Amino acid sequence: MRGTVSNRHGLGAGAKLIAGGKTRSRQHIGPSHFTSLDSQPVHFGRGTSSQADSIEIACPSGWTSLLTHVPASTLVWVDEP
Repeated sequence: MRGTVSNRHGLGAGAKLIAGGKTRSRQHIGPSHFTSLDSQPVHFGRGTSSQADSIEIACPSGWTSLLTHVPASTLVWVDEP
């Protein structure tokens, strides 16, 4: 997540993944160490599913994005408009 309105690193953005009938949620909280400069990606375990049925991203600004049929082991960048 790259923010333009909320913040550059997408901090505070939420992500909800649905795969294989299960829902998983994460919130992007940022670097894992106080001296880190790079933002860490939001990571989901998918279980035995070959794809995510949907991924919904919600930014602190209120903007949302819905991705569907995302293949497993895919790194996805989403830019807040």
